[in-house]
Amino acid sequence: MIGQLPFQLKQAEETGLFTGQKVRQVVECQECGKPRCIYANHELTSRQETKLVTMISEDQYTCGGPLIEPGDAFYGVTQCRLNITCGDSIEMPYYSSKFCQEICCYCGEPGERSAEKLKSYKTVLPLCSACKSKGFEPSTARPYGPKKPKNKPKPKK
Repeated sequence: MIGQLPFQLKQAEETGLFTGQKVRQVVECQECGKPRCIYANHELTSRQETKLVTMISEDQYTCGGPLIEPGDAFYGVTQCRLNITCGDSIEMPYYSSKFCQEICCYCGEPGERSAEKLKSYKTVLPLCSACKSKGFEPSTARPYGPKKPKNKPKPKK
């Protein structure tokens, strides 16, 4: 699916391909050093996993570039986001994948999650001290809503 047409990329986003549960591997951009997610709809076989790891180690990946060239037998099995640049933050699905490390969501340096923000949001991404001093706020998602009152048992008639 790498190198696909824009309507195919839109379709991949609409079908839920770009989720933490479908991150099968992570590749590091050679220019910015940020981890970028490699997605697949199904778990990879051990042979596919080995081929993917070999391809990652042999090729130089850059943000937004194709991971696999068209014509390769592995083409269409995995996919990276094509509409991502080195200036973009680390993808949210990275932090819910098994490859997650506590790194700043903006620069990729070691960071930590804000305990204060965790009181208001279910998802708070790590932030390093350098980005915090530049005025960046941690990325957040899924705010806690108002607490629902507990149902009281109705009296018997």
